[in-house]
Amino acid sequence: MKHLGIELPDVMPPAGSYVPAKRAGDLVYVSGQGPWHAGGLVKGKVGRDLSLAQARDAARLTGLNCLSVLRAELGS
Repeated sequence: MKHLGIELPDVMPPAGSYVPAKRAGDLVYVSGQGPWHAGGLVKGKVGRDLSLAQARDAARLTGLNCLSVLRAELGS
């Protein structure tokens, strides 16, 4: 990821009563992740509130947040 210039965001504290990651044997389940960033949550409907580019950025941010939670749970 460093080679691609991608940095993972800091893990956001849970916004509710859930555990961001849970191990079950060789599996890790991730929950409660979305397009969170330091300014808050990206919200809206594509085409009405968000452009297609903004929606893609929000989806990418969600994926990066999931990877951050996995890194915090697994250590790498």
